[in-house]
Amino acid sequence: MNLEIVIAKEGQVIGNRIRLAVTFWQRLKGLLGTKSLAEGQGLLLRPCSQVHTWLMGYTIDVVFLDEYNRIVGLEQNMKAGQVSPKYHKSWQVLELPSGSVEKYNLRRGDFLEILYSS
Repeated sequence: MNLEIVIAKEGQVIGNRIRLAVTFWQRLKGLLGTKSLAEGQGLLLRPCSQVHTWLMGYTIDVVFLDEYNRIVGLEQNMKAGQVSPKYHKSWQVLELPSGSVEKYNLRRGDFLEILYSS
């Protein structure tokens, strides 16, 4: 399923090729086996409150969202082999290309709108 992720307060698209990972196996695989994330690509893991970058060959930005799509945590430029802090209020995690948090000025407390498209 493709998703379009929009910052609700500005209507600014930050991803239009977002994969959804909701099963245990989809979340376990995550971004493993990918070589990079291009502009507009990402992965939305649900439910999720902590991620790792084991066996990944590139850095990512990670956005932790609660059940209302409010940003409750941000991890920028997570390098391979790292484990994020656990964000207890997080219900879902959006993994984006490195630099996305800064580029789109994402801040804790911002709300993202998740639009489903086919």
